[in-house]
Amino acid sequence: MTFEELRQQLTDVLFDGGAVTIKNNFEKSNFKPEMSLIRDLAMDSIQILTYLLSIEEKYALTLDYEDLTIEVFDNFNMFTQYFLNKITSKEQVPVGNS
Repeated sequence: MTFEELRQQLTDVLFDGGAVTIKNNFEKSNFKPEMSLIRDLAMDSIQILTYLLSIEEKYALTLDYEDLTIEVFDNFNMFTQYFLNKITSKEQVPVGNS
């Protein structure tokens, strides 16, 4: 999966997934990848947690929430890179030790 593909998928989950309602009727068409989930979209902690749980479910991930610093949410490109790293590292983990 490429960075651009994942960014589009994460955007779709955010705006079309139904798990999170963006405040102030923010339109998907106005969304820019440089935007902050907290400052620009005004997401609160419950919305962010709901969004993260949706991503965990979609990609069969288990997040270490101590990894998630405020900087990850400050820029959607950084957010996408964080998840690309998680997905890539998950794909490289061998299944079972025979």
